[in-house]
Amino acid sequence: MTVSTFLVPLLVILLFVIAIILWRTARFPMSVDSEIVLSDAPSPDADGELVAAHLSQAVQLATISTQGAPLPSTLKAILSLHALLERLYPRVHSTLKKEIINGYSLLYTWEGTQPALPPALFLAHLDVVPAEDAPQAPADIEESLRTAIAEGRPGAPWKYPPFSGQIADGYVWGRGATDDKCNVIGQMEAVEALLRSRYRPARTVMLAFGQDEEVGGRDGAATIAALLEKRGVRLFSVIDEGGEVTEGILPGVKAPVAMVGITEKGFLSLMLSVESQGGHSSAPPAHTAIGVLASAVQRLEAHPFTPHLESALPMLRYLGADLPVWLQLPLANLWLTGGLVRRTLAASPLTNAIIRTTQAVTIFHGGVKDNILPPKADAVVNFRILPGETHCSVYEHTTHAVADPRVSIRPARGETLSDSGWEPTPTSSLKSTAFRRLAGLIQAHFPTAAISPYGVVGATDARYYAPLSDSVYRFAPISGGKDELNRAHGTNERLSLANCGKMVAFYTDAIKALSLE
Repeated sequence: MTVSTFLVPLLVILLFVIAIILWRTARFPMSVDSEIVLSDAPSPDADGELVAAHLSQAVQLATISTQGAPLPSTLKAILSLHALLERLYPRVHSTLKKEIINGYSLLYTWEGTQPALPPALFLAHLDVVPAEDAPQAPADIEESLRTAIAEGRPGAPWKYPPFSGQIADGYVWGRGATDDKCNVIGQMEAVEALLRSRYRPARTVMLAFGQDEEVGGRDGAATIAALLEKRGVRLFSVIDEGGEVTEGILPGVKAPVAMVGITEKGFLSLMLSVESQGGHSSAPPAHTAIGVLASAVQRLEAHPFTPHLESALPMLRYLGADLPVWLQLPLANLWLTGGLVRRTLAASPLTNAIIRTTQAVTIFHGGVKDNILPPKADAVVNFRILPGETHCSVYEHTTHAVADPRVSIRPARGETLSDSGWEPTPTSSLKSTAFRRLAGLIQAHFPTAAISPYGVVGATDARYYAPLSDSVYRFAPISGGKDELNRAHGTNERLSLANCGKMVAFYTDAIKALSLE
């Protein structure tokens, strides 16, 4: 038997495998199924300076949400924001039906010429997160800068006070500029402009602005959604904040990427507790309550959830044409490279969150004095749950990983698991009429951007409306680099004047497109 007797079959097999790899790689990229429904060219950008001036006034109202009962100052600021919207958008308030829900949330209804059609709903929220680290006055900023220089640290944390609404350097600065008052103002500007042009939609258009999205949305979006469900409303589409047009966020992708959220992860917080005898620290047991709890946390962190590449594939396949071939090849051939791809994605916190349920110990309590054994120690673990998993499966995983009867595990709030979070949302269709129209709008207004569906790792008000529509999407029509858009919830939150004009143009066309038959 000659050497060629072995080599020829091996060569045939090798060529066959290479052919499969190349064939799968060629088929890996997917194109977005879009629909252009506007007869004219995209609406021109609005006057960015005027929109910025209106956004600035909204930012100056400190509608800060905090855990627990809302602060009286916050409620007063929300009512002042209601009044501001009335002053800025008189046509909206004289034409649309306005309802104040639960005292502070807003629901506007613009009845269409064919009211039997399911309505198109646009969402935003009125509240913002705190900015506790921020100097509140220019003199404070100067002092903060001098102190930072003296201590060898970077400059002052906030360039302008977070509720000043300062317009400078081509931006509106302040808390809520991007999250999420820009979308409140953008949608209201668009409706006001359409009313000015005597436009009337075919299907009814609704705007819903919740009062407490930043702390869960139970008083705002949840109440509005429940009211619509009670009225028997079935929605054609839902558009909320979520993704934006970003650059430099994914390795190997040079083109801007329009991230459209089609689902979002669930949320659950569990309390891990250990109780012990307590006593004097001079005669301690082998393990204190804190020690037992610390070991339990260590075991939990050593047992992460199983990654699921299927959750990331829609995003990666729609970006396929913009990925270099050296990335397309392993992603298209997970049967061969799955382990490598999992390890690569898991190495980054951002991509790791896309492919698995995450767990993070966020609170740890125990002990009051250095010579007293703590009678109790508690830790709160926050889970962000991948679609396909549930509260019950997370609880079972946690119990199995901790594996210690001395550690009790219960919901961090309330009596049941659902009291302490929510399940992942259903995944919206990429073939629906609403998605095709949304994709067409994105292509028209951001022609250089690739469109990528993804699972939102945070939380939005949109999840409450999932029972009312199969087409719930999360996209805000603003663009910028990774540093620019990551300022939401951080220092120096800001929105460019160019984005101010662009978002109004986009919402103008979105209302037209999504309100057609």
